[in-house]
Amino acid sequence: KLLDDIGLLPRGSVVAQDQSGMVGGVHAGFNATRGPWLLGIETGFGWTSIGGSGRRISTVDPDWTVHTKGETNWIASAVARLGFTSGNTLIYAKGGIAMTDMTLHGYSTMLGTYAGGGKIDRRFTGWTIGAGSEMALTGRWSIRLDYDYFDFGKERPNIGGTDIALTTQHH
Repeated sequence: KLLDDIGLLPRGSVVAQDQSGMVGGVHAGFNATRGPWLLGIETGFGWTSIGGSGRRISTVDPDWTVHTKGETNWIASAVARLGFTSGNTLIYAKGGIAMTDMTLHGYSTMLGTYAGGGKIDRRFTGWTIGAGSEMALTGRWSIRLDYDYFDFGKERPNIGGTDIALTTQHH
């Protein structure tokens, strides 16, 4: 409990991270249509370049700084889709379960010198909702653009002996 033991930040302090990146992957599923309406199920897997870092100077001793770094390695989902078709274009909404694999780093420095910390690789389960538009190219192939919101809830992983309160959301 490095941060608790030496009291670098008050309990409940936030070290915010600005994360950005891209997701690219594959989707597979089954769709059924009735008139212009579509009902479907799909699974997806995406590799990501999502990552970011944050730091916060100690409120107790300004010689100390707390650093965090997070990387999202992949995101997977299983969703139901409901959409409306017109010609070869589909507009849809979707929702379901999601899983992600993240690498989390946390460490502290004193006057710029490494003073301890750790790293974990961990999987988180949560939920997702989204919407998008898809255009059929052939009977089995399409291209699409969609927006996904992922929420993996609140977790308390332990990094280098320190319990970290973590809220993970991607959009």
